[in-house]
Amino acid sequence: MAAEDGAAPEDGGTPGWLGRVTDLSVGDDRTQLSVRLSDGTVMELALPVRPDPARARRYTAGARRIRGVHLRLRAAASEGPDTAWLVVAVGRYREQRRPVPLAVALALTERGVPTQVRLEAPVS
Repeated sequence: MAAEDGAAPEDGGTPGWLGRVTDLSVGDDRTQLSVRLSDGTVMELALPVRPDPARARRYTAGARRIRGVHLRLRAAASEGPDTAWLVVAVGRYREQRRPVPLAVALALTERGVPTQVRLEAPVS
């Protein structure tokens, strides 16, 4: 089975689940994401960050169009969640992929930019 199905890859790599954000709600000190996984299951994720629309505007000021947000979330065995995110933007001349703060990525998701989430198993 492929990693996207949630099973361990044949080569012994880290299993993962792939999905798209279908809903986002913001609380006092966190953001709740509903993610539809590739098998149709909906998973709820709570992230300890609120979207920051002002920073998102600054980060994307030079882009003609934002094509997507990619979030990679991994629970580290000893340290809490390890996260990485990047924005795929079409600039003046070419497509660019650049890392951004999580609050910026969430603001773009809140704005309606298609967001893909990869959930990876803890690293032992």
